[in-house]
Amino acid sequence: ISGVEAGVEQVASVLRERGRRTSRLRVSHAFHSPLMDPMLEAFREVAERITYAPPAIPVVSNVTGQVAAEGELASAGYWVRHVRQAVRFADGVDTLTAQGVTRFLEIGPDGTLTALTQNCLPDGSGSLLTPLLRKDTPEHTSALRALALLHVDGAEIDWTVALGGGSARTRQVDLPTYAFQRTRFWPVISAHTVASATGSDARSDASFWSVVERGAPELADTLGVPADALSAVLPALTDMRRAHVERAEVDGWRYRVEWEPVEVPTQRSLNGRWLLLQAPGDALLTGLERFVPGLERVTCDARDRAGLARALESAFAGARPAGVLSCLCLSERDTGEASPASEPHAGVADTMVLVQALGDIGAPVPLWVLTRAGFGPGRAPRDPAQAAVWGFGRVAALEHPERWGGLVDLASQPGGDELASLVAVLAHGDEDQVAVRGAAVHARRLRPAPSATPVPVPSGEDDIRVPRRLLVTGGTGALGARVAEWFTWRGTKEVVLASRGGTDVEGVGGTIALLEAAGAERVEVVACDVADRAQVAALLRAHPVDGIAHMAGVPDVGPVDAMTPVRLEQVMAAKALGTAHLEELTREADLSVFVVFSSIAAVWGSGGQAAYAAANAWADAVVEARRARGAVGVSVAWGPWSGGGMVSDAGATELERRGLRVMDPVRALMGLESALAGGDASVVVADVAWERFVPAFTSRRAAPLLTGLPQAEGVREESGAVRAGSAGGVPALVEQVAALAPQARAEALLGHVRRIAAKALGHADTSGVGADRAFRDMGFDSLTAVELRNALVKDTGLSLPTTLVFDHPTPAALARHLDAELSGRGGSMAARLADLESSVARIMDAGPDQDVRTLLGARLRALLDEIEAAGGAGVADGSGLAGSDDELSLGDRLEGASDEELFDLISRELGQ
Repeated sequence: ISGVEAGVEQVASVLRERGRRTSRLRVSHAFHSPLMDPMLEAFREVAERITYAPPAIPVVSNVTGQVAAEGELASAGYWVRHVRQAVRFADGVDTLTAQGVTRFLEIGPDGTLTALTQNCLPDGSGSLLTPLLRKDTPEHTSALRALALLHVDGAEIDWTVALGGGSARTRQVDLPTYAFQRTRFWPVISAHTVASATGSDARSDASFWSVVERGAPELADTLGVPADALSAVLPALTDMRRAHVERAEVDGWRYRVEWEPVEVPTQRSLNGRWLLLQAPGDALLTGLERFVPGLERVTCDARDRAGLARALESAFAGARPAGVLSCLCLSERDTGEASPASEPHAGVADTMVLVQALGDIGAPVPLWVLTRAGFGPGRAPRDPAQAAVWGFGRVAALEHPERWGGLVDLASQPGGDELASLVAVLAHGDEDQVAVRGAAVHARRLRPAPSATPVPVPSGEDDIRVPRRLLVTGGTGALGARVAEWFTWRGTKEVVLASRGGTDVEGVGGTIALLEAAGAERVEVVACDVADRAQVAALLRAHPVDGIAHMAGVPDVGPVDAMTPVRLEQVMAAKALGTAHLEELTREADLSVFVVFSSIAAVWGSGGQAAYAAANAWADAVVEARRARGAVGVSVAWGPWSGGGMVSDAGATELERRGLRVMDPVRALMGLESALAGGDASVVVADVAWERFVPAFTSRRAAPLLTGLPQAEGVREESGAVRAGSAGGVPALVEQVAALAPQARAEALLGHVRRIAAKALGHADTSGVGADRAFRDMGFDSLTAVELRNALVKDTGLSLPTTLVFDHPTPAALARHLDAELSGRGGSMAARLADLESSVARIMDAGPDQDVRTLLGARLRALLDEIEAAGGAGVADGSGLAGSDDELSLGDRLEGASDEELFDLISRELGQ
């Protein structure tokens, strides 16, 4: 109703008296009424200066309610009538319906016309109505939702255009080309699943929402109200429901680590021979000999891997020790709160070299590492830097369970009760990550951590203090851009994006445009190495902020044995030192947000990521110490993200096969909101299929950390893992093949290798694992190679290198190698030289795969050391690898060489 106010109000009052609901519109003019007459001629003059073109698709005119005639819309007179005459919207909908239209897409800022169209359609029409945009929903979310509705209704959508034409942020997944005969690829969401996610009664809740999702007419019948009474509220109700379920799902991704008291059987003394390693000048754990009569103290320098290996070999002479205790982290250089300017990574570097040295001498003896970090229930770490040792240890336990015992945190001055508890932990080995305080022993446990408050209903209000000016480290990367955009949506007006590359990073202009479109008033890009305290201090002085999102980090993949102190320091720097610098330099600042992006690798370990796990564990501890001082802060240990996280498409597929699902960024950001609104100093957000993850994770070693998870109940017992530090008995496979004739033994081992390889690749059978087909052609990468090797170590009891599938590139070759090792022929000089030749050939075929080259480099060095130790003068004549008498030997020239220098040297020696 449009016109003179008094007349309009009179008509509206009559309608209200008849029970109709009216709403006064906030508009500048009474359009489509006689009050527009004074401006029509001026409007015509403007309209006549515009160039018109015929429409590309048929258009129903709101002036006539009919399909516009040819040329009708291309005249100024039409638009003059349009602004003056009544809007014949219902007539237009009738016309479209008569033309057979069953899909209505509203292109505008909200869903107002969608609701009005619903009123104009007959009940039970079965038409699809959806708006392209909604005022309270991010544009890309609502647009994709509308396209999805059209798609499932049968409309043809050009998804290549809709999803960005294959941009870097779009991960396209190819579905199988064969018919879905046996495996279901689509998730089935049952009423029980939905009801459980929201915590409501399955029958009543799911039944109600099922009616809601079927549309207004059925819901109106169910409630006994007119359909038009629901047309406006139903879309909002459906959106609320969808958000409710999504948030409930993300809430199920939340976990936290807790310290829980555990009962450890009393042990009066620890039998057997034990070595206690300490730095020169230290005299630690005095009185421990009373509990460990066979304790021998060994002074060593952990900075020299070769020297440490010699010292250990000497100490191992005679009776093999039952275990090794490392006090290298208890040295005075690591007591007290570590300063970022000192050498805080010394403890983890010492532990790394120690694990490597034990491998160098072939000693499968459990190593227990002692720290004084200050862990425990209700405690903040006193020395956050020592948490890095724990992060490293969790990965070492996965890669080398045969030479890893566990981690024990002690008080600064352990007394008799504490030493007795330590001995009890070492004797039983059922717990491998404990804090000992007096007679009490507390163990790490992973627990579900749902939000303290019910799942929120979207209201447009945040439960977090949104900073006005936000610093994002690592902000020029894809993940940094997403998080900066997320904060901007919530009201952040100024964003400082810091990275080492600064404005030179490719795509930074697009990131700036993205943030400005999201509402940022100012975006600055700054070059800064957050591992450098001086640069961080200068950054904060020049760009004062009231919020920090620390996302900078250096992901790293490589086995523990191939890690170097230099590489360790590089990986630790950005994440760990960056966190320490940012925390120290903002202690007096009034920050509304201090969030650190950490990794699940620091929580439970991840094969090949020892340095990365150490860096993130340290960062977690820094935030926990910060929170203990009363400052704002949260560290989020993330599972892998899609669309910009630190995982490739191939890596995502492999992770999901093992039970670790890659998270959609939109859902993951819901987890960020929950973490910022919650009260935890650190929280885990990861989408884990525990029924797959636990068996894979515990295939070679028990994981007490996971025993507190209800989701993992029923799968832990099936893993068959051994406890920390235990040697186990003779593997069943060895007993089986020992009684076979040589030919039958070779066939049995080949069949076993093929089955294990198929399992590692996720195949249902061995049809895709040919005996003479190369592992790399099957799809093996550095991660699946290590998984295959770990399974074979468990099944054979052999000490096998992580480069196993690259040294023996086919199942047949690998089976022959296992046969030789099990029959005692594998340790000969001929076998070592054959391995060396095979490794050299693999290096030449490795190409640019840096992970593989790192593995091969470590294996090659180990083989050369074995040959030298066995007295081999060189490789067989004619190989080109043995130097002449007046030249340095190959081993001398390889001393200290990098992997690339090693490969180049071998290439030259072979004349390639």
